[in-house]
Amino acid sequence: MASLALPTRLGFAIPPAFQHFVLVSPSARIDRPRHFDTRRVIKADQLRKAIWRDVDNENPLLGILRTAAKFVSSDTLEAVARQLAAMHQPAGDGASARDARVAATPPPVAQAVEAPPVVEAAAAPVSPPQPALPACKSCGGREGQVCYGKFGYYLKCSACQTNTAIRFTCLPGHHPRLRKSGLEFFRDCPECGTSDLVHRNKA
Repeated sequence: MASLALPTRLGFAIPPAFQHFVLVSPSARIDRPRHFDTRRVIKADQLRKAIWRDVDNENPLLGILRTAAKFVSSDTLEAVARQLAAMHQPAGDGASARDARVAATPPPVAQAVEAPPVVEAAAAPVSPPQPALPACKSCGGREGQVCYGKFGYYLKCSACQTNTAIRFTCLPGHHPRLRKSGLEFFRDCPECGTSDLVHRNKA
């Protein structure tokens, strides 16, 4: 930045003001620790709101003076942008030079030792969990009626009358759902293309 020819106002260079943000996917979950400032870590769809919040939080009079002092023509802005672009050095060039230096250093020669052949066990294919209703959260029983309430489907235990929410798991990234057809309830996973009967209510 020192070699950059910045625009001037009354003989003083106008320094650029940078606002730093770390953008994550709008569907990502941001866990914010207590002792670490994460105000600048935001979801990508919240960027405009964050910029306007910074503008709104600034002292109005000071903000107007600061902004007015930094007005430059579009030609000046383009000239600064061209200087920045000319200063850019791709990371690949430095990395390849570093790799060349490492490759030029001969590795130490080690004694060759014959190792017995290793037989790798075939990785078991990952299969989705077997479809079943959850056990009662109170007594562990699996008998009861599937009902629908304010928060979705739940199992009403016939032994202790406790309600247990029904949530299915599947492979990562899959979203199985419970589907009702008459007295029968099915676990449907659109990603797997499966539909399995998991429960039949008593009439």
